[in-house]
Amino acid sequence: MSYIFPKNATQMEPLIFEEGEDFFAKCYALDRDSAMLSALIHPTTAKEVSLLVSSMNCYYSNLIEGHNTKPVDIERAMAGDYASTAEKRILQIEAKAHIDAERLLLDCPVPDDALFSQEFIASIHREFYSRLPEDLHVSVSSDGGKQERVLPGQLRTSEVQVGIHYPPQYTALPEFLRRFQSAYMEAWRHRKLPFQRLSLVACSHHRLLWIHPFLDGNGRAARLFAVLVMKAAGIEGIGLWSPSRGLARRVDEYKALLQDADSLRRGDFDGRGNLSLSALQAFAEFYVDVCLDQVQFMTEMFELDKLVKRVENFFSIISATAPIKKEAYRLVVEAIVRGEFSRGEAARITGLGERVARDVLGDLIKRGFLKSDSLKGQVRVGFPTIATGYYFPNLFPAGSLSELTV
Repeated sequence: MSYIFPKNATQMEPLIFEEGEDFFAKCYALDRDSAMLSALIHPTTAKEVSLLVSSMNCYYSNLIEGHNTKPVDIERAMAGDYASTAEKRILQIEAKAHIDAERLLLDCPVPDDALFSQEFIASIHREFYSRLPEDLHVSVSSDGGKQERVLPGQLRTSEVQVGIHYPPQYTALPEFLRRFQSAYMEAWRHRKLPFQRLSLVACSHHRLLWIHPFLDGNGRAARLFAVLVMKAAGIEGIGLWSPSRGLARRVDEYKALLQDADSLRRGDFDGRGNLSLSALQAFAEFYVDVCLDQVQFMTEMFELDKLVKRVENFFSIISATAPIKKEAYRLVVEAIVRGEFSRGEAARITGLGERVARDVLGDLIKRGFLKSDSLKGQVRVGFPTIATGYYFPNLFPAGSLSELTV
């Protein structure tokens, strides 16, 4: 059966396509709109939004893999609060590993010459898997009959089948990854502007999944890889929106187009490589459309008048059942807009008396609606799960108000 597993790196050609005017127009819009979103949000608030988005990336990327970890359980895992049941605890551990790895990698600039390298790809996988306990370093075959150990950042050492796709022979993986790096780096150097590089993000995302370098974790690694390549391309605001949210919301189309891009060339008018050029282009167009949609969604979420109203409504709702004054929303809005403010401003902002305003401020910090690095330090916004579904409808499932402790 070994003959069905690709052995020669030419078998994954083409790796890129010639972008047309319409495609570049979408890429330009994505680049422009993401930069505008970044400019819309105060930098201090943007840092907190990026923490929220990393949790969102985790939630939706895991959802694509069939793992439904509730946002509130992700939030608890990040605070070290794990469930007593094994199944839920495992999902929480996976979620925390994903978020910690993503936050670390996004904070580490990648030199251009390392961007598509085997070492960089392996580092993504390693950062995720090294955070998992040993008993989760296991890959189970699709029929459930074979288990193999997954080593963080190590290429697989056996043949695998992914649906109807046969990835390359494991002994040929280094050759495929060398070709992957050389082809995309050459194209990268010829595309100087951020929007010109977006086709490489989409195409390399597919081809990395096609290679399937690891025994397990390829989907999550490839989605994080795409985000990191977009950041390296110079797309501003990359941490303020989530590609994985868009892919999860169109997951059947995502998986179908990935599978279609695995197809062999369809006749003389479908490129000159082994695989279908038109199917690769269709996937790239889909990926850019998804990203553009997510940027526009988050931009709508930060339309200030509407956001203020949603925050006010949320505090009106919870003030009816919890000891939180409805005027508290003004402090949250102030933090969102200004980035941070001093504690002594609470009375002026809320219109309440000094002592009451101070108590309200302390309560909001205790509950995570606001944050501060010290007892007397500046105050900035927080986005606890219980509130995010109300502040940003459809971002991901809202927390239950019954979980708001008195």
